[in-house]
Amino acid sequence: MNRKLSLVFLVVFQMTTVCGCLGPKVIVHKRMVSSGDFPPPDTDPSFAGGWEAYEAYIKKNIKYPEVARRNGTQGEVQIAFVVRKTGEITDVKVEKSVSAEIDAEATRLISEMPNWIPATVGAKPVSIRLLIPMKFSLP
Repeated sequence: MNRKLSLVFLVVFQMTTVCGCLGPKVIVHKRMVSSGDFPPPDTDPSFAGGWEAYEAYIKKNIKYPEVARRNGTQGEVQIAFVVRKTGEITDVKVEKSVSAEIDAEATRLISEMPNWIPATVGAKPVSIRLLIPMKFSLP
């Protein structure tokens, strides 16, 4: 993980998304991290509709890579990104890799997300960096 990142607070929401009845799973945890460029927020950024809506987005849009499925590749990808004060998702980067295929799928999922509700300091929206580990596993 980038050494410049300092942990502001840790909020863990475990959400399990099952793709298909006995299909692959993606377990997502949310961890807030901030670098010196980002102030500690008074309110966290959030996915529009909350974590249930986030889970539904992942479930609807996940495409477990076929190569990874055939090879039995599983593991936890850590994706860092910035939620801008406009709610836009930018600067999506893999902080911890599993495989090129799984990393690409996790990056795609985050990059294509709709805008979030931004973090705030006082009453003003601010940009914040998030780190979301996503565990890809097969049945």
